[in-house]
Amino acid sequence: MALKDFNMNTFKRYTNPQAIKDLDKFLDKLPGVVGVNTLILVAITWVLAGGAILFASIESGEAAELRAKLVEVESLRPPVPTISLVPLEKTSLEAYIDKIERIDLYPVLNFSATNGSLTISGSDSAFTAMTYAIGHIQGGGRNWHVDLDTMCIGAECTGGTMNVKLKMSTVRINESAPALDKG
Repeated sequence: MALKDFNMNTFKRYTNPQAIKDLDKFLDKLPGVVGVNTLILVAITWVLAGGAILFASIESGEAAELRAKLVEVESLRPPVPTISLVPLEKTSLEAYIDKIERIDLYPVLNFSATNGSLTISGSDSAFTAMTYAIGHIQGGGRNWHVDLDTMCIGAECTGGTMNVKLKMSTVRINESAPALDKG
């Protein structure tokens, strides 16, 4: 509101001593005009509204303090990278199998590869070679992670051969998750 829009006559009329007497008369007649029960109801409504506003302001202040503490604690947390396992591609596994077969390291075993898995099979008498092959494969590639998926040895194997299926993956180290936004 600009100063030139201010009406001085209205201001004088509301600050006049007669205006205060008129307000006093109005308040004296109010219980008779609207009823005492209505005034009590309005008073209770105003008290409840004031209480709700007070409660909301206290809770929002506490929530803001809690948020500030959370941001402070999160800022003190060191960045921790995450580790994920990515299945090895069939071409990588086939190249490794070719390398093993070229040097004729395990002639009594058969190797086959699919995406993310390597199967080794052989006769039951080749158990020792199988254990050596598994150990060799575990240290075979850079960042390789080898899990035993299935293993069948002995009479329960179908076809009378032992076989091992290994899940092959590479370990990937991802960047750490960002800390909480401080805004």
